[in-house]
Amino acid sequence: MGCITADTIAVLVLDLPDLDLDDNYTECDGETFILTTMVNADSYSWSNGDMGPSFSSMTAGNYTLTATIGVCTLEGDFDLAFVAPPTVDLGADQTACTGDIIVLNAGQDGTWQDGSFSTVFSVTSSGLYIVEVSEGNCATRDSVQIDYLDSPVFSLGANETACEGESLTLTAPINLGTWTWEDGSMDTTRLFNTSGLYWLEVTAANGCSTRDSVAYTFAPLPILDLGMDTTVCDNLAFQLKPERG
Repeated sequence: MGCITADTIAVLVLDLPDLDLDDNYTECDGETFILTTMVNADSYSWSNGDMGPSFSSMTAGNYTLTATIGVCTLEGDFDLAFVAPPTVDLGADQTACTGDIIVLNAGQDGTWQDGSFSTVFSVTSSGLYIVEVSEGNCATRDSVQIDYLDSPVFSLGANETACEGESLTLTAPINLGTWTWEDGSMDTTRLFNTSGLYWLEVTAANGCSTRDSVAYTFAPLPILDLGMDTTVCDNLAFQLKPERG
């Protein structure tokens, strides 16, 4: 007669989560890299000595996370690298004259204070201008103050036409600063009797200059011919008819 013995065992297979670590991470030089796992575990052990769901380091290298869930152990590793943030220099604060255009250059595409994305930004008014450039997850900002000074405001008037033998007069606005005419003179008033383009440049005490020009045209006089001298009798009519030469 044979003997039979039976026994049973219960086996529980746990559905373990994924540590969900990337192979590589980067951080900016001088910053602290922080990584937090979303896995709920009984214990955590990072190879740098951190204990808990969060890891932090300012040193590049290869790191490992070991997580324990019950009797099961999960393990994953990753590389951490530190990169230099991008450099950007908009230069020193500037002063310009009204009407000037200053082109700021970030050296690479960046986001400017108005939200635009470009390498360069054209400035026409006073203000603080800011650009932010990025490389990976590293960003660097720089700013520059631009102040505009008033330029002299004046006008030489409209273009004019006159007859030969006449003259036209221009007077410099002496209350606005120093001035120079197109011929290099610094006369307060000038008389013109020949056709040409004439300009005046005025420089204010702040160093800003404005130039305006005017075109003068002197038209030739018409030539009239009444004919030869003649003698007529006093009881006869004589008709004069001017002829244009």
